Amino acid sequence: MLLLIAGVFVFAGVHTLPLLDLSLRTHLRTRMGNNGYRGLFSLFVIAGVVLMVLGWKSATPVYIYSLPNWASHMTLVIMATAFILFVAARAPTNLRRFIRHPQLMSVLLWSLAHLLVRGDSRSLVLFGGLGVWALLAMHASNRRDGDWIKPGPVSPVGDVITITLGLAVFTGFAFIHEWLFGVSPLYLLGL
Repeated sequence: MLLLIAGVFVFAGVHTLPLLDLSLRTHLRTRMGNNGYRGLFSLFVIAGVVLMVLGWKSATPVYIYSLPNWASHMTLVIMATAFILFVAARAPTNLRRFIRHPQLMSVLLWSLAHLLVRGDSRSLVLFGGLGVWALLAMHASNRRDGDWIKPGPVSPVGDVITITLGLAVFTGFAFIHEWLFGVSPLYLLGL
């Protein structure tokens, strides 16, 4: 379990440091160059992911809770929304007028959706840890950036493209999830 915890801390930490100390990021970019900084950042992200994967595989799950069936049915809707928000983070869409941090909200929804169907110790560390990180990162971003100046409206075509792309990626991911992670979310649909 320690590897899993370390992986969550490394992944969350490397993403959080720039939110807390912009001077550190500026210093590293000046010293290493933009590509050097991105390379170092990427190495830490990859290290965090590797630690999470190794930690997940090596930890023995202890079952803590299970929720009623209605909770598992909500998972697919929440996950579809998470994928749409993930796409919205980089797309010209009106969703950004209502949600200040769509990518972090996507991570939070992803973690909550998984905690609805996975009540074991490994899941609490991975999904709960990254969900807590997303909340803290939103708070840190808000403090750093000050008052939210909402973007102006954009063409609804951007919304249609964002929602369509988010749902398409969600659907594709639902079909390869078992191959990647050994668990099929399609069982929630009876498939």
